Amino acid sequence: MKTMRLKTRAILRILSFLCILITVVFYSRFREFLNSFSTTNDINYYHRSHVHVCQQRAVNVAFLKVHKTGGTTVSNIFLRYGDSRGLNIALPKLNSPKWNYLGFNTILQRDRIFPIPPNETYNLLCNHAIYSRNSFRELLGADVVNIGIVREPVSQFVSAAHFFGLLRELQIKLKIKNKSELISKFSKNPNLCPDLLKIYMHNRMSFDFGLEAKDFDNETAIDEFLRSLDKDFALVIVTEYFDESLVLLKRILCMNLKDILYIPLNVNTRKKREPIIVSEEDKLNIRQYNHADLKLYQYFKDKLIKQLQQSGNNINNEIQNFKSVLKSVINFCNERKSEKFSKSKVFEIGETIWNDNFTVRTRECEIMMEYEFKTVKRLTKKAEAKFKIRKR
Repeated sequence: MKTMRLKTRAILRILSFLCILITVVFYSRFREFLNSFSTTNDINYYHRSHVHVCQQRAVNVAFLKVHKTGGTTVSNIFLRYGDSRGLNIALPKLNSPKWNYLGFNTILQRDRIFPIPPNETYNLLCNHAIYSRNSFRELLGADVVNIGIVREPVSQFVSAAHFFGLLRELQIKLKIKNKSELISKFSKNPNLCPDLLKIYMHNRMSFDFGLEAKDFDNETAIDEFLRSLDKDFALVIVTEYFDESLVLLKRILCMNLKDILYIPLNVNTRKKREPIIVSEEDKLNIRQYNHADLKLYQYFKDKLIKQLQQSGNNINNEIQNFKSVLKSVINFCNERKSEKFSKSKVFEIGETIWNDNFTVRTRECEIMMEYEFKTVKRLTKKAEAKFKIRKR
């Protein structure tokens, strides 16, 4: 009996020891899991080994700015990036008609680009021009990394209808004020569109990517067009997955988190006050009218989702971290804007496994929020000083 009690006690001691050991191991692993979300400076090898690491920074980059997709916001990101890295940017000449085009409804036009000395080369392009593999490579080199952008075709169409004046023209023509009704009328009869506006309303995204108007209804040509773009573009940003796209952009171009911060620009502020309601029938009609755009959007939306799924390395956590940092920066910058950028303040972002610590200053907020013309004018002056170019 005594021997039995001794054995029982021994077994209990062993079980107690095993419980303590399991608890210690579990706690250690759990701490490692929690530390993977840490925003402190205690970043160890285990953390870094689970994070995407860039191998080589791209030198020459082209961003295809597509009409009414959020391209102005992305252009601001690239202009800041190029400026901070000392890259030679293909800037538009401000004295040209339609100054923000490097090719007005056509491929790149050299006479629209701010000239640099013959011994220098361009590294970055991010203003409007119709995509052409040959013209982009001729300007930026065969190793150029192409980045594009697309938006859901119905929302892109409605935004373009606002911006390019289609709704205003229809109000005059049809004597109707309600914009939802105007969109509905147009969706059922696209011939209402004035000829001068068709180039902006009919498959404009595809046209910007280089699809000729004669091929808008040619399924074979569209499919070949998409396969060709797939080879040429490292990433096509999808407006509806904007932050996710930017994290992929950061990985592809070896950017820093600070590089991809943004404040939305060129946004139609009337959307919330005067929302346009598009019925399911009207959406279907618009998608049929802009069939090439629909195929373009669906193709690169599917590809983006696949790229995200194949990325690994905690990309979902990295995206959430970016969204959190971005929200804080936008709040900080909006406060500086309310003060008219008169007070010099600094906002500090702590180190995480996805970024080093950095600061955002009042002046940087102002640059993220400035109009495109002002940005280009400022960078043109810097280029003139850099290359000692005299004004003519």
